[in-house]
Amino acid sequence: MRGLLGCWLGVACGVGAGCGAGDVERVAWRTGAASLPASSMAGLEASLEAAAAGQVEAVHLDLFLASDRVPVGSREAFLDPATCTDLAGEPVPADAWLFLLTSETLAAEYRCGASPDPDFPEQEALSEPPLAYPELLGALEEAEATTVILEARWFANVSHAPEVYAAELLERWAARELDHHQLRIASEQAGVLAAVQERAPVAGVELETWLVWPRRPPLGWVDGVAARDLLLDSAGAVSPVAQALDAGVDGLVIGWDLADRGDVRAGLDAGLQVGLQVGAGEVRARQASRWPVHTVWSPELSW
Repeated sequence: MRGLLGCWLGVACGVGAGCGAGDVERVAWRTGAASLPASSMAGLEASLEAAAAGQVEAVHLDLFLASDRVPVGSREAFLDPATCTDLAGEPVPADAWLFLLTSETLAAEYRCGASPDPDFPEQEALSEPPLAYPELLGALEEAEATTVILEARWFANVSHAPEVYAAELLERWAARELDHHQLRIASEQAGVLAAVQERAPVAGVELETWLVWPRRPPLGWVDGVAARDLLLDSAGAVSPVAQALDAGVDGLVIGWDLADRGDVRAGLDAGLQVGLQVGAGEVRARQASRWPVHTVWSPELSW
């Protein structure tokens, strides 16, 4: 039992449940996007090196399915025109939906990361094809053991069915020599996590599932339903703990801007692993690590 003294409001911390910066699991969120393009090969290699050096304990990246059902590194359902271009250096069109483009087309015709992400002004600009899942798995085969968090991004009407997504993630994982890594599948969508939970025994993959809260719409895409959901979430009308328990997941990670100590305590009391997802800044990451949580997802590679 670590970190028992000083825990907030007397919540006991088990192994991995942090009450200080030395106790929490540090996650290189979006492959350490504060330094390198998010969910890119360069970011993946850097975050795996950080894990091998003991700077972080887990690496995270976002995935979305291309039209040929190959997962690719992307937080959005489309190529982001702020950071992605065609081979001529022109911004991609606003309707470059991933579910309409094959992974081969993405690799051959587009580059991302040449312009730093506005959310991470210190990020190094690197021009790379979108990271495809087979490349990701190849890098993991050669990497030292760590925890790998794959966040399955999914949006209605522009995504393959959750069952397809789960099959592609897990069958491809199972076909590789990756038993030295601990796998977590995270998602904002309970339906995707349910499909993963159903598919995992069939694929022979051991993993944890984590709910990411709150659910947020794609970049610049706030329709009436999404606006309602965000309003309900911010008003506290939707309990993240209740959603996690309904989904039957192992863990819950809460966005820093809507994090509430009562939710953290309720999650711990319910037997969930609980984490915080924070934006750029080492100070913010250290602040989050002093909550009684198991894990902190930060875009920083060292804090």
